[in-house]
Amino acid sequence: MRIGRAAGVTDTGRRRLQNEDAFVCDPPLFAVADGMGGAQAGELASRLAAAALEERTGGARGVEAVAALVREANA
Repeated sequence: MRIGRAAGVTDTGRRRLQNEDAFVCDPPLFAVADGMGGAQAGELASRLAAAALEERTGGARGVEAVAALVREANA
């Protein structure tokens, strides 16, 4: 049996004071929500999208299931 490890990190970059990105690192789901630096409420949108994916991943498998999760998070 092989046990893997995963990690996630974001960075503000050179132009922003606040990091607006969010991510989900919950194998087998890995997702990045780009906060669109400078856009109004970009940090809120990225956190809501990541949270929606994280709380609804229960048993989601396959491309269609993940696509449905993304559509739901986007709504």
